[in-house]
Amino acid sequence: MQEDLIDNTHISEHRPEISFRNGYSFTSFVRGISLVFVVFGIAILLTLTIPAILIGTIIIFAALFVFSSEYGTDISTSTNYIREYHKRFFFLKTGPKWVPMSPFSDVCILKLGKSRQLSDMYGVSSNSLDASKNEVYLMTYDHRRRFLVKICASKQEAVEFATSFAKKFDKTLKEFNPTISQATKRRIASRR
Repeated sequence: MQEDLIDNTHISEHRPEISFRNGYSFTSFVRGISLVFVVFGIAILLTLTIPAILIGTIIIFAALFVFSSEYGTDISTSTNYIREYHKRFFFLKTGPKWVPMSPFSDVCILKLGKSRQLSDMYGVSSNSLDASKNEVYLMTYDHRRRFLVKICASKQEAVEFATSFAKKFDKTLKEFNPTISQATKRRIASRR
């Protein structure tokens, strides 16, 4: 019987058995503009000159990159590792190194929201917060480090997913409650 050691060859061969798609890397507006650039690139290709073919091809590939970019989470259940991935050109999956799930003992649901800066025709800008997504995170015991697992459309979906995920991977479903360090407590006390 072979032990799962850090230098063991099969422990570093992570295969994503579970994948969660969390959304597109770019906003709908930017993705819409990228489709306009695809049409523009095709129009340039139709001129059939060598420089135009090169420029049109570059424009089309860049626009397809923007249009198809999405992100999500991969989980390797055989090695108990997790990673965030980015998918490009509808099929090419890349991402940072796999990280072990063992330091993350808790599962929490957060509603962080994404802020957007909007401006009107007079140049006055304002921030708006889209807090419509419920995000399920893996957290360390002190809730100071987190790892996004899945973005859910509703709170009910997030609770159901977090409950089943915690049960499947032997994690504890908890309410978000980060530990405040002693340095932060001293800083807060000195301000009063």
